[in-house]
Amino acid sequence: MKYSIRRHAVERAVERFGIKPEHVSKWLNQMMENATLVSKRRNCDVYVHKDKRIVIDGSYVVTVMDRTDITLNKNVVKAVEKELRKAERLHKSVDKKLATVIAELSIEQAQLTLNKLKAKSPKVIAAIQTKLDSVNSKIEDLQKERDFNDCNFRELKDSSYAYLAE
Repeated sequence: MKYSIRRHAVERAVERFGIKPEHVSKWLNQMMENATLVSKRRNCDVYVHKDKRIVIDGSYVVTVMDRTDITLNKNVVKAVEKELRKAERLHKSVDKKLATVIAELSIEQAQLTLNKLKAKSPKVIAAIQTKLDSVNSKIEDLQKERDFNDCNFRELKDSSYAYLAE
């Protein structure tokens, strides 16, 4: 795939690596042929090739930097890793609670559906359907919350690995 190069990436390649502006596109595209994806962050992907990090947004190179520009003290790395483990424990706990509530609501949903199928009166069927709609809405909201929490945790985890994993 041939990448288009944003002006910022050209400026960083010239500034950080001494590449002439007219050669930046070829230089970056050649690096991307052998680059390894290390992180996905929001709508950007972070690749590593030898000692360089390349940030891609779709088919555009956004920036390029030297991996050694991101040196962290060992104590900082330990603190970040500790916070990541803490966030993972919290994420698992919240996810388990949400999954449990969804499972309980699913049981209620099944019972309401069974009652609705057995009911003969239109008024009873309508009342059950109202309760069923409410339960379905709660399940949908909880699933959205669960997906949102999962997405946030994955983004945190991916961004941490992009800066800590060597």
